[in-house]
Amino acid sequence: MAMGDRRERGASGSTGGLPPHHAIVDHDWMRAEARAIGQALLDHHRAIVKEHPPGRQVRPATYTLRYGVLCDRAGLGHLVRMVGAFLGEVAEWCADNGYPPLNALAVNETGVPGVGFDGAGGFRMDNWPADVEACVRFTEYPDRMPG
Repeated sequence: MAMGDRRERGASGSTGGLPPHHAIVDHDWMRAEARAIGQALLDHHRAIVKEHPPGRQVRPATYTLRYGVLCDRAGLGHLVRMVGAFLGEVAEWCADNGYPPLNALAVNETGVPGVGFDGAGGFRMDNWPADVEACVRFTEYPDRMPG
């Protein structure tokens, strides 16, 4: 599936025939910065779910990470004002692999994703709380970003 060819996705995680979770699609087009951001999100997901296992209700604020903290953890603190483009690449990688959007865990200072979330990887802002929940409950992410 080419980078611009996306299907609409909701919290259900339906991927319309994309590869199963265990068949990771590599993206040689992903920039190193996007891979670093993705790895920081994978590490955050693993740690925060261990610290706060999801119960019946998932509060997004418990699981999200501010852009500045995310960029610092990725070793890219200087890119905080441009992180959206790299989060978009992470969204594409998640979508291509049938994963809930890891980028849903990244938020601005107001506690919600920036405008770039809407449409990235086919995910929609109006589904954001449900996407956070799907992400938090998802157990099939790889330990490492490919590449």
